[in-house]
Amino acid sequence: MPDCLLRRVCALAVCAVVSTTLLAVPAQAQQRYELAEGETVGVMGNAFAEHLARSGYFEALVQAAHPEARVTVRSVPWSGDEVGQRIREMNVPTAEQRLEQYGADVVVMFFGMSESFSGSDGLEAFERQLTAHLDDYLGRQFNGESAPRLVLVSPIAHEDLGAPLPTGDVVTAHNADLRAYTGVMRRVAEAKGVRFVDLLEPSLALYAEHDAALTSNGIHPNELGCFYFAKAIGEQLGWMEGAAGDAGAADTLRALAFDKFYHERLHYAATNTEYVWGRRADPFGVINFPEEMAQLETMVAVRQQAMWDMDKPSPAQLFADAPTGPAVWEHTPTSRDFPEDTWTPTPVELIDRGGSIGGEIQSPDAFLETFTLADGYVAECFASEQDFPELACPLALTFDDRGRLWVLVSPTYPHVLPGERPDCKLLILEDTDGDGKADGMTVFARYLDIPTGFAIDGDGVVYVGQAPYLFKLTDTDGDSVADRKETIYTGFGMPDSHHTISAFVWEPGGTILMHEGVFTRTNVETPYGTMRTRDAAVWRFDPRTLELTPIAHTGHPNPWGHTIDQYGHGIMMDTSGTHQFNFAHLISPYVYPHKPGKPAPVVSRGRPTSGSEIIYSRHFPEDVQGSYLSNNVIGFHGTFWDRLNFDGSAHSGYTSERMPQDLIQSSDSNFRPVGCELAPDGTLYIIDWCNPLIGHMQFSVRDPRRDHTHGRVWRIRHAERPLVDAPDVAGADGEALLELLKTYEQNARDRARRRLQRGDPAVVLPMLDAWLEDLDEDAADYGRLMLEGLWIHQAHGSINVDLLEEVLDLDDAAAVAGGVRVLRYWLQLGHIADRDADRRIRRLTDHEDMRVRLELVMACAYLADADDAKDYVSEIAEMPMDQGLQIALQETLRYLDSRPDPAGAQQGNAGEAEGNNIARLLELKGMPVEALAQQDLTDTTVAAAVLEREDAPFPYAGKR
Repeated sequence: MPDCLLRRVCALAVCAVVSTTLLAVPAQAQQRYELAEGETVGVMGNAFAEHLARSGYFEALVQAAHPEARVTVRSVPWSGDEVGQRIREMNVPTAEQRLEQYGADVVVMFFGMSESFSGSDGLEAFERQLTAHLDDYLGRQFNGESAPRLVLVSPIAHEDLGAPLPTGDVVTAHNADLRAYTGVMRRVAEAKGVRFVDLLEPSLALYAEHDAALTSNGIHPNELGCFYFAKAIGEQLGWMEGAAGDAGAADTLRALAFDKFYHERLHYAATNTEYVWGRRADPFGVINFPEEMAQLETMVAVRQQAMWDMDKPSPAQLFADAPTGPAVWEHTPTSRDFPEDTWTPTPVELIDRGGSIGGEIQSPDAFLETFTLADGYVAECFASEQDFPELACPLALTFDDRGRLWVLVSPTYPHVLPGERPDCKLLILEDTDGDGKADGMTVFARYLDIPTGFAIDGDGVVYVGQAPYLFKLTDTDGDSVADRKETIYTGFGMPDSHHTISAFVWEPGGTILMHEGVFTRTNVETPYGTMRTRDAAVWRFDPRTLELTPIAHTGHPNPWGHTIDQYGHGIMMDTSGTHQFNFAHLISPYVYPHKPGKPAPVVSRGRPTSGSEIIYSRHFPEDVQGSYLSNNVIGFHGTFWDRLNFDGSAHSGYTSERMPQDLIQSSDSNFRPVGCELAPDGTLYIIDWCNPLIGHMQFSVRDPRRDHTHGRVWRIRHAERPLVDAPDVAGADGEALLELLKTYEQNARDRARRRLQRGDPAVVLPMLDAWLEDLDEDAADYGRLMLEGLWIHQAHGSINVDLLEEVLDLDDAAAVAGGVRVLRYWLQLGHIADRDADRRIRRLTDHEDMRVRLELVMACAYLADADDAKDYVSEIAEMPMDQGLQIALQETLRYLDSRPDPAGAQQGNAGEAEGNNIARLLELKGMPVEALAQQDLTDTTVAAAVLEREDAPFPYAGKR
């Protein structure tokens, strides 16, 4: 039976279990909920409310049901909002402040989905919080005269979309929880005399009735879902009987509603919250943003007026025809144009706070004269704004399977001006004649609004980060132009347009790492639960399952670069500081919002850095293979070059030393290299922001010296060495792709691997396993190739414990560490039985390589038996440790102490190091001498720390 049909049969069975009386709308809900002349309706709540507002259907419903009442609708939804917590970045106005500003007479609330992931354990707290929330609102006077009337809307049911998304018993159990939370909402609403709308039972019926999915991920409505769920709200509020109107006006009304919400969102949830309301508003934001916010209010009001003035359809006509094709919001924003959209901002005074300022931007040819390169290397201009005007403000790049260069450009950066249509783009540059210079360009996507990262996933599929959204762009007809723009998630933090999700990089296991900086408050609702981070994090996103996991959460201010070596070990930049870290040292089990300590850096050369690369290219000389490149954009305008070293007996990550020469430096401070990547021919490409100004703190976002028209791509090659023959990844069949995994160039391996990971697992995995069987065990790259096979299984969701066992038995320590990393991933997401992991961890705790022991420590956090996990960690603690391993060990113990035991009792507090002697010992070993001197020496843990330290102020220090 086809999956889609099976899902519908299951949904019908669920509906049969639920009696028809439950599915029927209660009689009271059929009574018309009347909105009076001139009333204001405030909409608040979670991501469901945001999706509904973006669709335009809810406001269109309100206006169609009250065609002459001139009702104002103001929406302030926020992903992750719950009745008990509504997290905002610093000084961002709360929902209550906005409702008071708008003078809300009626408040429509959407809650329950995020809360439901707490299960039955959270029901009591939810009821208590909901009661307090309603009491609070009923005691307010947002309009200055009377308490608001409230409408409480339940969550929809979780739609079973089949594997690899949550399915079967998991969805059934979640829907049981959703029904319980909906019951609480109904009961509390009745007790408080609040109108209640039940979307849970109608949504189950709708899922059973329709073959097409109504949600994008099981819990968030797509365009079709918004249509039916808004209609269900209208039915329960008695709004479907309306005055006759023009059915043809339905699309116009809904488009206006969307366009209004688009500008409304720029106002209540602005990009650059730190500069609009937060710590960095003074001295520049306080000048320009108040008038910009006022202009947005004018634009919202104009669109509200246009809806009042138009001939409106009746509600029945509005919902006469279900939508087909792309969602209304995919063309962001609409092309509506009102006279009031044109305005003249106050001129900005040219002041700064000591930032780096460039002069007039020279031509590419003149720019070449400013470069100093390492001996033997030459630079060439691959592309510039002179030949391609669209190449303005490039900030990210990568090559695709066909060898084309994709560049993300953001001329709208750092903040869209009210009334202007953002026009950031994703470009495809081609060199068709092989002369090292672009001669063709295609605009894959435009009208983006300050996108900050992207990742290509095959032919015509690209993921783009544009906070608060993560988009999936798709070219459906093969013309290299995106036709669809789906919202995967919303809720990523927006404190600063250069702190939002950026520096996208593929992990070899088939997931995308996305980075965000300090000040962020990210709250993303997923079908696995609501994920939250605070003040910087690294996210892992799995395009196959839509799992979104925060995996690193140290206080790194602004990560804008991450490169991964051939065994999966990464180096991440901390752009605002001078440090770049072994990524494994930043990973630890996550307890929101705790921040682990920072380890020692790999590289510490200058700031701010942006974009990095490890050289695996036969075009470069043998003596620089495996070396590390990192760009710098202030002070030193160029690309640093460092040699990477590794000694597993002394370190759990890379160390580095400076190369005799850096790769490139410019004497022109307009040179702003912000990204780099090795090309299929082995040369290095660098994108150049090419701007007199960079950064926000030092200059106004409206400083006229900011350039929005220039951008370059530079190509660096060795003057005497041949280019690499670029492999045909796009045209390779499965066997050829497997053979490409043996090639030296990592960029070719990465693209071939990802192509295999996207293939049909029924075809790819048997072919892969046969290929692995034929590998030469004596070959130098045998361990890496076995790990390649494990990564392909991992990306397909194939939990191959036999292959894992083979990798963990290898003599290649780097491959073993990579295997343990896969084991940790499987444990963390519940993909592997605990018994399979336990014995593998136990036999590796005394591994001679510190890199392996580091990965083991982090994997121990996710073993089911916390006591066993602590025993393994204790064994590892008896062996040599560097600072990175010590921090990982301490954080794992914190996490294990915070986990509930099988009886449900807490084992400690994740924020306290004292919960475990080993963690306490590590804390004492890293404590300043003055603080250590104040500790109680009769405490055996303190005494042990003193014996470990040569610098301790006691006679027996260092005598252990």
